Amino acid sequence: MTNVISIQHDLIETYRQDFSKYAPFTEKRSLNQALSSMARKCGL
Repeated sequence: MTNVISIQHDLIETYRQDFSKYAPFTEKRSLNQALSSMARKCGL
């Protein structure tokens, strides 16, 4: 189970890093909030 959580965390961090490459600041904030919300619902 620890490996699954680690992989999920790595995926979320990768998405967050990609936001800064492709999205303006306002969109990045909205995307980050949505991603954080999804992570909480998954238990991260």
